[in-house]
Amino acid sequence: MDGKSMRSIGMRSEHFVGQNIFEMYRATGNSDIVAAAIAGEPQFTKAVELHGNFYDTWYIPVAGAANGVRLVGVTIDVSEATRAENELRGKVELIERQQEVIRVLATPIIEVWDGVLTMPIVGLIDTARTAEIMDSLLQAVTQTRARYAILDLTGVEVVDTGTASHLIKMIHAIRLLGAEGILTGIHPSIAQTVVALGVDLSHVAVFAKLRDALKHCLRAARAATRPASAG
Repeated sequence: MDGKSMRSIGMRSEHFVGQNIFEMYRATGNSDIVAAAIAGEPQFTKAVELHGNFYDTWYIPVAGAANGVRLVGVTIDVSEATRAENELRGKVELIERQQEVIRVLATPIIEVWDGVLTMPIVGLIDTARTAEIMDSLLQAVTQTRARYAILDLTGVEVVDTGTASHLIKMIHAIRLLGAEGILTGIHPSIAQTVVALGVDLSHVAVFAKLRDALKHCLRAARAATRPASAG
């Protein structure tokens, strides 16, 4: 341990002479590693924090050495690289959290009426995002026991064939949960893509505006709760 790393943290070159490494660094949890190295098994510890710095250490057993030497430790100060890595990791985690918030805000699920959910979709959507939308919407339908789920595509101008196919599958999946899936705000380009896929929408409620879809849901809900005539 006779290097400049020691001097950088205020230690003298003889600091460890006569000291017990097991007692000095018990709190780091390296006792078993050092013991294994003394027993003849080389060990390595990465970026262990000591005295405010980070160190990589190699514990190298020495067999048959003179003067009773059984173990050599080589330690390198990796504080600068470790702090930079930790900072970068923190930034990546922050970006991932922000992206998750953006995804949630970009595809909010709103319970506009009892049993009626609507999901306004804005911006570009690809197959991966459509899969996330499907998962979120199906979970919401299950949790709220909604009877109607409206997909409002007013804010989406273009989708590819794969995405359009996923949207239709989403409507069918909603139906399997006992709810009715409704499409609104379909742009002409999306309509052309759906037609090109040869998808039959005759059994799917499609409306030009969200307002019309809400009226449909309210009318259907009232009809479902209206008592049957005694005729």
